[in-house]
Amino acid sequence: MSDRELIVTLSCPDRRGIVYAVARTIAEGGGNIVDSHQFGDPDASAFFMRVHFADETGAPLETWHDAFGPLADEYGMRWELHDAGHRQRVLVAVSREGHCLNDLLCRWQTGALAADIVGVASTYRDFEALATGYRVPYHLLPDSDAPAVDRDAALLTLVEEHRIELVILARYIAGAGDGRLRDPGGACHQYPPFVPSLVQRGAALCTGPMTGG
Repeated sequence: MSDRELIVTLSCPDRRGIVYAVARTIAEGGGNIVDSHQFGDPDASAFFMRVHFADETGAPLETWHDAFGPLADEYGMRWELHDAGHRQRVLVAVSREGHCLNDLLCRWQTGALAADIVGVASTYRDFEALATGYRVPYHLLPDSDAPAVDRDAALLTLVEEHRIELVILARYIAGAGDGRLRDPGGACHQYPPFVPSLVQRGAALCTGPMTGG
């Protein structure tokens, strides 16, 4: 029996039967669900889900990709599958509301977040001292007077330079310049219940409504 645990995250148009279909796919593939969280956004008519499950087959990861492929096609899903044991490299983007950042840094320092926060980015210096106190590098982005596309470009440059796998939008609003940072209907946009798990690779998560810049 395999001891490997996997995490699948997905988003798709909201409709009846998604939870059942995902659970059935995992069970039929030889997986046992450890925990599951889901959230429906009625404003966007979108559904988001994260399932942590144990792989009891020891099959290659590609086998699970093959299992989820038809399901994703049927429901129009954007989805990611990865090993739960992987510690992601995280960049937190923050505005002038710092309570989410403070909570994330505290969780990370105490080991509640199974990831590595390798940087904090903002258009303001307000929380530079907070980040420094946790020995996390602080990166200043173009200020709010600069075009949104320039701020997005600077953020994505940091992603590339520091090999970031996950960007958390901690009360930070991304511009419209790059879909990877702002897409309410896609897998790159998640909601508060998912944040502690840091479940999405190479994407953006929101710790709350996107306000401020």
